[in-house]
Parts: sequence; structure tokens; C-alpha cells
Amino acid sequence: MSEIIASEPAPFIPDDLTVPQFFFDSDHPLRAIRPHGVPFFVDDTTGRAVDSREVSNVVGHFLKSC
Repeated sequence: MSEIIASEPAPFIPDDLTVPQFFFDSDHPLRAIRPHGVPFFVDDTTGRAVDSREVSNVVGHFLKSC
């Protein structure tokens, strides 16, 4: 088995957040920053833009139903 050795120490990754909280609610140096007004998705057929707030709400409702 291969062994992978990093040249830098691993960054701190919070273990007290859910994945949606990390993506949408946290201010962490490793979290990608999306400029305001840039959609997460654009529907190919209709061209409707889906922003981060809508994605966050849908993900939150989905996770609460599980």
C-alpha cells in the first residue's frame, strides 16, 4: 500500500459543523467564498438561477426529513 506524506501539516477542519453548515454558514479559511449575486446553479432549460440561500434551504429541509 502506498503511503502519502504531506509537506505541510493538515489544516484544522472543524468537527462541530454539519457539511451544510460548513458550506453555507461558516467562515473558515478552507471554505470557498462565492461572490454575492453569483448563482450556485443555472437551469439549462429555463435559465433560472438558483442562489446559495435557496440551495441552503432545500438542503436543510432535505436533511430534516431524513
